[in-house]
Amino acid sequence: EYIVSTRVRCGRSLEGYPFNPCLTEAQYKEMEDKVSSTLSGLDGELKGTFYPL
Repeated sequence: EYIVSTRVRCGRSLEGYPFNPCLTEAQYKEMEDKVSSTLSGLDGELKGTFYPL
């Protein structure tokens, strides 16, 4: 009668890059730089800290 467990996973690629399993190490670094610079430009409620993995 009860739900014991559930899981939702979403994945998304950036335009111009292949999906995760096909990325090269150089592409990972390039994407990280783009995401980091974009997120660092956010202000107000959207401003935060980016922690790379």
